[in-house]
Amino acid sequence: MSQYIPQVTDEDIERLISRDFPPETHDEIWQLTASVTVHERLRVIAACLKNANGRIKLLRGELYNADGYWREAISEAEYPKIKKASRYSDAEIHEKQKQQYLKWFNES
Repeated sequence: MSQYIPQVTDEDIERLISRDFPPETHDEIWQLTASVTVHERLRVIAACLKNANGRIKLLRGELYNADGYWREAISEAEYPKIKKASRYSDAEIHEKQKQQYLKWFNES
């Protein structure tokens, strides 16, 4: 079974920053994102933005650590802990994780 992998663009990152953070922090955020150099860079940045939940101090730490801990950032953002009740199959759990991520990603 394959899991959902978000496809993130530069425009998505711009939208997420504008949506979730005050305008006076945008220049700093763009500078911080420039230092992220991992494979799937935009996906990792989106994960850091989600994990920070609008808190610039937390985002600084997320982006600072992104190159070394990118798997953890993605895991926290895209695969939150969903209690596996006996009534859910693995496919249903993956679908719930995908839906929660897309709900956040596509908010206005």
